Amino acid sequence: MGDSGNVLVADIEGGHTISCILRWPHYWGGQAHCLARAVVTGPPEVPVAVLSELASNPDLLGISADFPAAATAFLTVLSAHAAVDPQEVRWLAQHGHYSSYDPTGGETLTEVTMAFDGHHYHGNLRGHRLLHLEETAQLLKHLNLAPVPDVLLQLGHTDKKGPAIW
Repeated sequence: MGDSGNVLVADIEGGHTISCILRWPHYWGGQAHCLARAVVTGPPEVPVAVLSELASNPDLLGISADFPAAATAFLTVLSAHAAVDPQEVRWLAQHGHYSSYDPTGGETLTEVTMAFDGHHYHGNLRGHRLLHLEETAQLLKHLNLAPVPDVLLQLGHTDKKGPAIW
């Protein structure tokens, strides 16, 4: 399973956000990590989990190639802080300037659809849908998550390859 280390829980109107640097054993071998955040409010809203790719994570161990394992690891963290139905969580992969040492574009969100078997998530790249820029902007505004660099600083995450790029 994964290791989340420090977990930040912040109250928001109608619920809370949960954030951590998530570490899990990647499918391709080695220890992967990402910024994992969730917005958990009550019905009618479903919990939304956002896994953000970080430049400090090795390229071979990216979140897109092993999203179900990362989601399963983060579900363990979520379950310790909120009552969530694993089949109701909306999963998103986030990429931006903090995802690469050679950033080339704006912030993107990819919706990831997976099956849950009662213990683990399962899926593949066919379940990924890149959101349009307008949809990404609207969803990020609605979720009202703090900027990735700010959360990384709060969690004490430093870039192991050199000065932080964010």
